[in-house]
Amino acid sequence: MWKGKFFPANTIYEDLAVIPEILLGANKVVTTKSHLYFYRKRAGSELATQTGSTKIILLLDIAEDVFEKMKHISKPLYKAARSMLVSASFSILMRTSDDEKFAESRKRAIAHIRKYRFGTFFDLRIRMRNRMAILLSYLPRSIFLKILKKGLS
Repeated sequence: MWKGKFFPANTIYEDLAVIPEILLGANKVVTTKSHLYFYRKRAGSELATQTGSTKIILLLDIAEDVFEKMKHISKPLYKAARSMLVSASFSILMRTSDDEKFAESRKRAIAHIRKYRFGTFFDLRIRMRNRMAILLSYLPRSIFLKILKKGLS
Protein backbone atom coordinates (compact mmCIF):
# COMPACT_ATOMS: atom_id res chain seq x y z
CA MET A 1 0.00 0.00 0.00
CA TRP A 2 2.89 2.37 0.66
CA LYS A 3 4.65 1.71 -2.65
CA GLY A 4 5.36 5.08 -4.27
CA LYS A 5 3.84 6.97 -1.32
CA PHE A 6 5.91 9.22 0.89
CA PHE A 7 5.32 11.75 3.62
CA PRO A 8 5.78 15.24 2.13
CA ALA A 9 9.19 16.65 3.01
CA ASN A 10 9.63 19.75 5.17
CA THR A 11 6.03 19.98 6.29
CA ILE A 12 3.85 19.40 9.30
CA TYR A 13 0.66 17.30 9.40
CA GLU A 14 2.26 15.00 6.85
CA ASP A 15 0.29 12.05 8.23
CA LEU A 16 -3.00 13.79 7.45
CA ALA A 17 -1.84 14.41 3.89
CA VAL A 18 -0.87 10.78 3.18
CA ILE A 19 -2.84 8.34 5.37
CA PRO A 20 -6.25 8.94 3.70
CA GLU A 21 -4.76 8.13 0.29
CA ILE A 22 -3.08 5.02 1.68
CA LEU A 23 -6.37 3.83 3.15
CA LEU A 24 -8.14 4.33 -0.19
CA GLY A 25 -5.75 1.79 -1.70
CA ALA A 26 -6.70 -0.88 0.84
CA ASN A 27 -8.98 -3.76 -0.08
CA LYS A 28 -10.40 -3.76 3.43
CA VAL A 29 -10.20 -1.40 6.41
CA VAL A 30 -11.03 -2.49 9.93
CA THR A 31 -11.60 -0.13 12.83
CA THR A 32 -11.09 -0.64 16.53
CA LYS A 33 -11.89 1.34 19.64
CA SER A 34 -8.38 0.65 20.93
CA HIS A 35 -6.05 3.63 21.12
CA LEU A 36 -3.22 2.62 18.82
CA TYR A 37 -2.10 5.99 17.46
CA PHE A 38 -0.73 8.76 19.63
CA TYR A 39 0.84 12.14 19.09
CA ARG A 40 3.87 12.83 21.20
CA LYS A 41 4.28 16.51 22.01
CA ARG A 42 7.83 17.49 22.79
CA ALA A 43 9.04 20.93 23.85
CA GLY A 44 10.64 22.56 20.84
CA SER A 45 8.97 20.23 18.35
CA GLU A 46 7.38 21.51 15.14
CA LEU A 47 3.87 20.99 16.54
CA ALA A 48 4.65 22.57 19.89
CA THR A 49 6.07 25.78 18.37
CA GLN A 50 3.70 26.35 15.46
CA THR A 51 1.14 28.64 17.14
CA GLY A 52 1.59 32.06 15.54
CA SER A 53 3.49 30.53 12.63
CA THR A 54 2.02 30.56 9.15
CA LYS A 55 2.76 26.81 9.01
CA ILE A 56 -0.50 26.19 10.88
CA ILE A 57 -2.31 27.15 7.67
CA LEU A 58 -1.10 23.86 6.18
CA LEU A 59 -3.56 22.08 8.46
CA LEU A 60 -6.48 23.81 6.75
CA ASP A 61 -5.00 23.28 3.29
CA ILE A 62 -4.59 19.55 3.92
CA ALA A 63 -8.07 19.18 5.45
CA GLU A 64 -9.60 20.92 2.42
CA ASP A 65 -7.67 18.69 0.05
CA VAL A 66 -8.68 15.49 1.88
CA PHE A 67 -12.31 16.65 1.95
CA GLU A 68 -12.34 17.31 -1.80
CA LYS A 69 -10.85 13.86 -2.50
CA MET A 70 -13.17 11.97 -0.14
CA LYS A 71 -16.53 13.69 -0.50
CA HIS A 72 -17.56 11.84 -3.66
CA ILE A 73 -16.29 8.39 -2.72
CA SER A 74 -18.77 7.34 -0.05
CA LYS A 75 -21.04 8.78 2.63
CA PRO A 76 -18.88 7.53 5.54
CA LEU A 77 -15.74 9.04 3.98
CA TYR A 78 -17.60 12.27 3.29
CA LYS A 79 -18.67 12.48 6.94
CA ALA A 80 -15.18 11.69 8.23
CA ALA A 81 -13.52 14.22 5.92
CA ARG A 82 -16.17 16.84 6.77
CA SER A 83 -15.51 16.29 10.48
CA MET A 84 -11.76 16.64 9.89
CA LEU A 85 -12.33 19.88 7.95
CA VAL A 86 -14.52 21.36 10.70
CA SER A 87 -12.02 20.30 13.36
CA ALA A 88 -9.12 21.81 11.39
CA SER A 89 -11.14 25.00 11.00
CA PHE A 90 -11.61 25.27 14.76
CA SER A 91 -7.87 24.66 15.23
CA ILE A 92 -7.06 27.50 12.85
CA LEU A 93 -9.28 29.89 14.81
CA MET A 94 -7.80 28.75 18.13
CA ARG A 95 -4.16 28.85 17.05
CA THR A 96 -3.97 32.02 14.96
CA SER A 97 -4.20 35.67 15.81
CA ASP A 98 -6.90 37.88 14.37
CA ASP A 99 -4.58 39.93 12.18
CA GLU A 100 -3.83 40.42 8.49
CA LYS A 101 -1.30 37.56 8.40
CA PHE A 102 -4.06 34.99 9.02
CA ALA A 103 -7.14 36.88 7.76
CA GLU A 104 -7.70 34.76 4.64
CA SER A 105 -7.25 31.44 6.46
CA ARG A 106 -9.52 32.51 9.31
CA LYS A 107 -12.17 33.59 6.80
CA ARG A 108 -11.96 30.15 5.10
CA ALA A 109 -12.17 28.41 8.49
CA ILE A 110 -15.26 30.36 9.52
CA ALA A 111 -16.90 29.64 6.16
CA HIS A 112 -16.30 25.88 6.58
CA ILE A 113 -17.69 25.93 10.10
CA ARG A 114 -20.82 27.78 9.03
CA LYS A 115 -21.37 25.55 6.01
CA TYR A 116 -20.82 22.17 7.69
CA ARG A 117 -21.59 22.70 11.39
CA PHE A 118 -25.21 21.56 11.31
CA GLY A 119 -24.56 18.22 9.57
CA THR A 120 -21.38 17.63 11.53
CA PHE A 121 -23.08 18.27 14.87
CA PHE A 122 -25.49 15.38 14.32
CA ASP A 123 -22.74 12.93 13.34
CA LEU A 124 -22.48 10.68 16.40
CA ARG A 125 -18.80 9.96 15.73
CA ILE A 126 -17.48 13.48 16.23
CA ARG A 127 -15.51 14.48 19.31
CA MET A 128 -17.38 16.07 22.19
CA ARG A 129 -15.15 19.17 22.08
CA ASN A 130 -16.03 19.65 18.40
CA ARG A 131 -19.71 19.31 19.25
CA MET A 132 -19.26 21.96 21.98
CA ALA A 133 -17.39 24.25 19.57
CA ILE A 134 -20.16 23.86 16.99
CA LEU A 135 -22.73 24.95 19.58
CA LEU A 136 -20.55 27.95 20.47
CA SER A 137 -20.27 28.88 16.79
CA TYR A 138 -23.93 29.93 16.87
CA LEU A 139 -23.08 32.70 19.36
CA PRO A 140 -22.20 36.18 18.11
CA ARG A 141 -18.83 35.95 16.36
CA SER A 142 -16.83 38.02 18.86
CA ILE A 143 -18.08 35.96 21.82
CA PHE A 144 -17.55 32.68 19.95
CA LEU A 145 -13.95 33.56 19.03
CA LYS A 146 -13.15 34.77 22.55
CA ILE A 147 -14.38 31.52 24.13
CA LEU A 148 -12.68 29.40 21.46
CA LYS A 149 -9.34 31.15 22.05
CA LYS A 150 -9.50 30.21 25.73
CA GLY A 151 -9.68 26.57 24.66
CA LEU A 152 -12.02 23.64 24.75
CA SER A 153 -10.37 20.92 26.77
